[in-house]
Amino acid sequence: MKLKTALVALSCLTCVTSFAKDDSSINVNSLQFKKVIDIDQYKGMTYLNFMHTQVYPALEGIDPSSLPKDPKTHFVDFQAALQASDGVQVKIDSENTTFHVAYNSKSGETSGRSFGHSEAVKLSDPSDKVYLVGDHKNKPETPGLGDIVTKDSDSQLHLFYSNLVKIIANCDTSTFSSSPASEEDQAVGTNFVAIYTAEQDRHLMAPLSEAGWMQHQPWDDALFQVTMLGAFHGGQETMTLMYDGKFTSQVQDQESHETRQANMSDYWQKSKSGSNRSGINETRSQFLAMGAAITAYEAAKNVAEYKTVKDDLGSEGKNIIAEIAEYFVNNKASTNMSAKADRLATDIAALMVQIHNDAKDITEYIASKKAASDTGSDDDSGNKKGKGGTHKRKPESN
Repeated sequence: MKLKTALVALSCLTCVTSFAKDDSSINVNSLQFKKVIDIDQYKGMTYLNFMHTQVYPALEGIDPSSLPKDPKTHFVDFQAALQASDGVQVKIDSENTTFHVAYNSKSGETSGRSFGHSEAVKLSDPSDKVYLVGDHKNKPETPGLGDIVTKDSDSQLHLFYSNLVKIIANCDTSTFSSSPASEEDQAVGTNFVAIYTAEQDRHLMAPLSEAGWMQHQPWDDALFQVTMLGAFHGGQETMTLMYDGKFTSQVQDQESHETRQANMSDYWQKSKSGSNRSGINETRSQFLAMGAAITAYEAAKNVAEYKTVKDDLGSEGKNIIAEIAEYFVNNKASTNMSAKADRLATDIAALMVQIHNDAKDITEYIASKKAASDTGSDDDSGNKKGKGGTHKRKPESN
């Protein structure tokens, strides 16, 4: 099947280089990238190992000074670099692919831009914010994560998450376009791969610690954590999330500063440190709290899918969402997962579907816990809780 000229550009950090203006005019079939890497040819590797041995060296081998510049800003012109095929193409399958230009450690972790091209839906120039909610105002056909997690059937949702884990754990794209994956599922999944590739490249730019791992806080695990939280929010009647220390459905819009109903874009924030950065990782405290609260419910109810994944990972099970994402970026996973990857994909996807179906009960559970904490009522262990912390009861006399 021929690829349509559908293009989406993604960037998870606010870069200091110029942004592409309108990528919809680019004929993808005319692009002739010299460096084309097919993910599926490296089946058996974790995606991080694939990035470390294949994609990162390929991107580092491109001299950033040779890339076309915007004559006005003198920064890299991403659109021109794409049109000149100056970068690396990372293929998912015959219908979905990604392009990556201008990433180089000499230019720093904020360098580069990634593009996703899907056979399924015509997309143009969304950021990671658009990955979360789509771009319905400017391009109604552009789906976001929030769209598919609310509309997908259980079998579609299972396949969507299974496909992401297969890629991350095993570079396996064999079922990415298989039924019952919808066109929107493939488009959103392609966007995920484009951003995840970008963030893993930036992750690999960071200096190594004495333990041999990256010293900075990875943004790749942040993307995956919030993507998994989408399963929960897609099952809620009204989206309610941890926001500014509260479990609430009402948030302040970053642009208008008006109060509005929460949506998945609220996991994207501008940096409060004045660093000019923006992205999902800026909400780390928010999504970590959400993941821990969901896990508390699944653990309290002794949910089988939760226990299975916990055992698969050999994790503590205190925040199963974070533990899944971090497993693949902190050297816990073997560089060659082989048969375990398929089991992980099946088990993690089953947990996501279970969390989706439990969403109403989880929402009520978290709300009641927050209310109990605020009023100083008893917790599950019979201890008195309040804003000042937990006050243990004196043991009753026999």
